[in-house]
Amino acid sequence: MASNIHESRPYEQYLLTLMLLLVSALLVYTQAAKRLDLLAYDTAINITPAPIEQDTVIIAIDEKSLNSIGQWPWRRAIHAQLIDKLSQYNTALIALDILFSERSSNHPEDDIALAAAIKNNGNVLLPLHLQPLTYGGTLVEILPFPQLVDAARGMGHVHVDLDQDGLARGLYLNSGVGDAHWPSLSMAMASEINPMIQYIRMVEFSNSPYMSVNTQYRLIPFAGPGGTFPTYSYLEVM
Repeated sequence: MASNIHESRPYEQYLLTLMLLLVSALLVYTQAAKRLDLLAYDTAINITPAPIEQDTVIIAIDEKSLNSIGQWPWRRAIHAQLIDKLSQYNTALIALDILFSERSSNHPEDDIALAAAIKNNGNVLLPLHLQPLTYGGTLVEILPFPQLVDAARGMGHVHVDLDQDGLARGLYLNSGVGDAHWPSLSMAMASEINPMIQYIRMVEFSNSPYMSVNTQYRLIPFAGPGGTFPTYSYLEVM
């Protein structure tokens, strides 16, 4: 009797190992483990959100502003006026999260006004974007047109990857084509506001100068849901 029990153990161990392998394969195939990680992160963020920076505000292009100023896109002279208005209040830093990659064909004088407002303020950061020339094709860096680049204090990429459920929970601190030489716009803002915030740019090159390189992925320490930060209508500020 004891001999039969002893002989059955290798078979039970083999069956248990096979079951564990099947369960592991199922978790990988269905990405169930990844979903559990996302759920755990969402729960942790909701329980202990990051502290709110009281000196950060959002100026929103909302429905009220669109109804009053007009349909999008607006003339760039309007954005120049906004920057001039913020300059009067000695704002520490402005991230103008609108990509002006081409000059205005109808109002070139507006481009001159916008570049002048950015240069006069001296504390404006602008975004850039990595995108393929064609679907699935060669990636290129889309920057603001040269006069704005020269006028701005700095630039940062605004590329954010989405998780499998369509939500954004993290970003790469550095990205670029050929090598990761652009900081994220948020990291560029943080390091400009507080020189004590230092980050190491991990130099990593791709095998091709036309491929994107992303380094230092970080989860976003959310401070709360939408509306957590003070938000003002574009029209109200104007």
